[in-house]
Amino acid sequence: WEITYIKLKLQPDGTFLDPSFTGYGSGFLTFFSEERNGHYRPRSLFVDLEPYALNKVTTGSHGSLFGQKAMISRSEASGCNSGRAYNLGRELMEPVMDRIRLLLEDCSNCQAFLLFRSIAGGTGSGLSQILLDHLTSEYGEKTKFEFCVYPTAKLTSSALETYNSVIIIHQSLDQIDCSFIFENEKVY
Repeated sequence: WEITYIKLKLQPDGTFLDPSFTGYGSGFLTFFSEERNGHYRPRSLFVDLEPYALNKVTTGSHGSLFGQKAMISRSEASGCNSGRAYNLGRELMEPVMDRIRLLLEDCSNCQAFLLFRSIAGGTGSGLSQILLDHLTSEYGEKTKFEFCVYPTAKLTSSALETYNSVIIIHQSLDQIDCSFIFENEKVY
């Protein structure tokens, strides 16, 4: 988000660097919503089973952009197990889907969902799969894009990563309309 804000000439508080600038038009509002105070916030929701990664987002230089409404987590990790993450994720789905509904109410015409995940771990595979199940059930007609990091043998931290990936790839075939795939080693 930091790079996006720099390119769009937005300050970390969500205001334009040039106060006289009136915005980029309707395309800009696809990814941002204007708050009552004239600040722009990303239309995003972060979901994780453990709060560590989400805390890093909120304590970063642009952390003020993402209030607690944009973060949903539990305090129990999945142990890199897709099945466990799927089951733990069931408890999160009601608040997650409620937040998604609120985000959609603020949109004039939602076209698609963008899902960013790494499918090697439990959260990226199991939790994101139950989220996809719910999105497909409630918003089946909406396009779903995924930006997905695939595991690499050199950087693996668990033998379960390969299994999680194979299972989730197969389950996602009918739910994802377009996948952008990144190899973990190349991203690292």
